Amino acid sequence: MKIVCKNCGATISSKVHKCPYCGGINYIGARKKYFKDLNKIKDNLEDLDDIPVEKFKKETSTQVKRIIKIIIISSIIIGLIYGVTTLISRWKDKQYDDFNMAQPKDQLMWERNNFPKLNEWYEAGKYDKLIKYRDNLYFEDPIYTFNNWEHVDFLYVYENYINAMEAKEIIDGKDELLASYVASAIYAGLDICYNLKNKGLDNDEIERLEVYKADMEALLFDTLRFTEEEALKLYEEASDGGFLNFIKINDFATKYIKLLD
Repeated sequence: MKIVCKNCGATISSKVHKCPYCGGINYIGARKKYFKDLNKIKDNLEDLDDIPVEKFKKETSTQVKRIIKIIIISSIIIGLIYGVTTLISRWKDKQYDDFNMAQPKDQLMWERNNFPKLNEWYEAGKYDKLIKYRDNLYFEDPIYTFNNWEHVDFLYVYENYINAMEAKEIIDGKDELLASYVASAIYAGLDICYNLKNKGLDNDEIERLEVYKADMEALLFDTLRFTEEEALKLYEEASDGGFLNFIKINDFATKYIKLLD
């Protein structure tokens, strides 16, 4: 039986549920399709009684056992990881405990008695003596430190300068040239030439360190053969909140060392 599509006027079969030309709904055909699909669903539901229940139970049991096994293995792995982590942590704590650090009260008394002497050496420019004295403290029992000393940051920069000058001798001699030497030289050079005002130093400390700026410029531009643009670019890339990232500088030195051969 033929009918006319109410949407586009085309002649179509009354059995189709939508017009093959425009896609419009044919309600007569759609109604027939609905009941046909409904009967098919009913037949499928009746066929469910034929599913083997025992087989379904067996498959479900297998899957549950597999999940339980995975959970058990995962728990063992997590337990092992936790155990190893705990052992490493305790080992590190034991290493730290092997250093007999002075008690806070004793440390405070030591600072009151010794910081005036450190200040005298600083004023007199005896920086090497300060470094030697600090290093010898680690062989004492208990160990005292002057990390709270007002010029400790100055001393770190000065020590980097000394290390850079030692590295310069090795670079000039090209004897056992390692990236670590080049990195030490670059680090101190950039720090003293460009970064002093970002380190929280007072004016007196900056003036004392600027004395070494000429040596660091010679190290960067003559020994290491940097251009000023290259040095500034590396400084900007390695600068991180007022500090220089030594890892970045060391990575650069590892590549740069080949150019010095």
